Amino acid sequence: MLIDNRSNQETDFGEASAVTVLGTAEELLGSERERYLQLYLKKHPYLEDFVTAPTCALIRVKVEKYIMVTQFQEVREIYPSS
Repeated sequence: MLIDNRSNQETDFGEASAVTVLGTAEELLGSERERYLQLYLKKHPYLEDFVTAPTCALIRVKVEKYIMVTQFQEVREIYPSS
């Protein structure tokens, strides 16, 4: 999964940051999905129609490492503690 803050401007070369999340993803199902759905809706109640649509899935990612890139070429690897 890639998360970044680019704005498609020339300044992105020096100011943008990106994080790549590497790991294993799986869809949450059944009672586990319901548990996390309630947590999600507590924080984002305005997204209820979206997140409860039959075409929407809740995904859990077991993170193996993060790769953080800043200032276009400064790269750091971060490993979560177990």
